[in-house]
Amino acid sequence: MKSLVRIGLLLLLAAGYIQCSEKRAVSITPARPERGQQVTITYDCSASDAKLSAEDKIAIQFSYSTLYDLPYELPLKKNGTKWEATFTLPRYAVYAAFYFKSGDSIDRPAPDKHYELTVYSDGKPIENASLYKAYSLSAQMGKSDYLEYFQSKLYE
Repeated sequence: MKSLVRIGLLLLLAAGYIQCSEKRAVSITPARPERGQQVTITYDCSASDAKLSAEDKIAIQFSYSTLYDLPYELPLKKNGTKWEATFTLPRYAVYAAFYFKSGDSIDRPAPDKHYELTVYSDGKPIENASLYKAYSLSAQMGKSDYLEYFQSKLYE
């Protein structure tokens, strides 16, 4: 029985390693951005999980954002097979939820989830980031039966 558990754990670790080593369509650098830092959001059309084509004009569509100086639809600039946007986080930035859009095509991590940009201070999410994330869930999840549950967990 112990050997079955060990084999199961090894398979989980291997799956996690493979998943981590795959090239992802979306990246945000730096990983833990702070106010005043430049942030680059990249969409790589050649990644295995990319849903949009490099031939399309791609934009970030913010569904919820405390980046008030940025437009709700931010066009990306093409760089090979990648599309990028670079901007400086304002002094009041806390959180943003977004997806990628090209015409009528949309790329998001799941039907009820959007990509997230959480702002950090000294390696920790800024105070009230969970509150803003909870506010964003109605835009991400729509009228899901689980909306209130997930919001209440974040409010705690």
